[in-house]
Amino acid sequence: MSPIASNDKNLQQELIDQIITQNPLFSKSRLVSLYSNFGKLQQLNPEGYQANISAWTSLLHDICSNNGIGDSNISLTTHNSSLAHSLAVFPYGEPKSLDLVLDELVSNNKMVPYSLYIAHKGSYLKVINPSAILDLFSPANWVRYGLRSIGIGNYKIVDSSGTLIDERYVSWELLTKLAEKLYNYVRKEITKAGSSVTSKLFGFLSLYEFLRSKDDSLTELDLSIVLLYWSRDTEKCQTRQEINETYIKFDKEPITDSEVEIVNVKSAILNLKKRNTSLESKIEEIETTMKSVLTIKSKSEQKDRLRYLLGLKNVFTKSLNSSYSSYSELSSILLKIEDSHLNSEIYAQLVSSSKLLKDLNSKIEISDIDDVKLAIEEEMTKTDEISSSLEQAHIEDSEIEEELEKLHKEESETNEEDSLLNKLENLKINNDSTQNIDSDSTPRIDEQETSSNQVELMAT
Repeated sequence: MSPIASNDKNLQQELIDQIITQNPLFSKSRLVSLYSNFGKLQQLNPEGYQANISAWTSLLHDICSNNGIGDSNISLTTHNSSLAHSLAVFPYGEPKSLDLVLDELVSNNKMVPYSLYIAHKGSYLKVINPSAILDLFSPANWVRYGLRSIGIGNYKIVDSSGTLIDERYVSWELLTKLAEKLYNYVRKEITKAGSSVTSKLFGFLSLYEFLRSKDDSLTELDLSIVLLYWSRDTEKCQTRQEINETYIKFDKEPITDSEVEIVNVKSAILNLKKRNTSLESKIEEIETTMKSVLTIKSKSEQKDRLRYLLGLKNVFTKSLNSSYSSYSELSSILLKIEDSHLNSEIYAQLVSSSKLLKDLNSKIEISDIDDVKLAIEEEMTKTDEISSSLEQAHIEDSEIEEELEKLHKEESETNEEDSLLNKLENLKINNDSTQNIDSDSTPRIDEQETSSNQVELMAT
């Protein structure tokens, strides 16, 4: 084993040890029971047995979700390095009932054997939840259900010697959660691109790189499992396997040959983009190295070194320019493909709309329209006549006399009110005049009194 591989194994073991230590169900007081052969508790102490199964279920779930095995966040494996050995705790050693734990998890569909999952025909949802999909009227389904219920043909966790078989076990809960999260990333990306034909198409590596940009903990193994779940179990996408590529289409329709070519163009563009980045990085390194030439004391050595670096830079620059050109050309082609597909959709919509209009118009005749309009006008005229006739309904003479008498009475009352108001106004005017006269006569009386008083004084 190489030093790097050995170091990775040590880091994984440290991570598993840490997960065991931090799990509250694996307290020191519980380790004796958890690492013992507790199969006998299933009969003697069912609650204790179930408590141990639940604790191990929690631990294995944590190991999966924290990438404790190293190549997956949704599964764990019993091969490569022994799973039992990785779970060993001093001084109890390896768990003695790991086979019972895995058997319970598989029986309850919490863990799915990878070999069975990839080999299954049809949606695996029927295995996970058979009662929800079971056809009660199908004898074949009843036979299969009966066989499962009595344990015939069940999956075996151990071989004939009692040793765990080499297998990978996928956590169904973690698989479904990861699949839903990743699908949301893809769906949003397709929507952002306007649901164009190219946005729905991926190669495996291009899809992996896109999803890794959203979730850097994603592994290729996990994506391959999720992809099977999408395409077979939930039918969220279509796949097509070729020699060197897996083609993926997020649609209900199968992948066509033209769509395979679109994926190839997208893959070529992605590869050119990587190449451009690599060449740019190399040119930058050469330019940095060129600056160090000045530290060389010999003038001739400086020139020789600089000549070599310039030649190397010219080679990479020429290659980069060629790569830029190819990248631009393929990007233009991909854009034209999208334009062409859009034109095709618009044309198909125009043809469909034309047929629809033709079908609707075929149900209407011009002469029928004239007849309908004439009928409408006749009915409108008739309506007006009826309304006019209703407005001129017969009024009784007694009603007219009564109305006239009412009008005369109102007129008489109005005249009386006006006459009374005039009288009041005249009265006010007369009062005002009288007051003015009285005011003018008052000084004369005073003068007479004064004169009389003067005469009396003189006589005296």
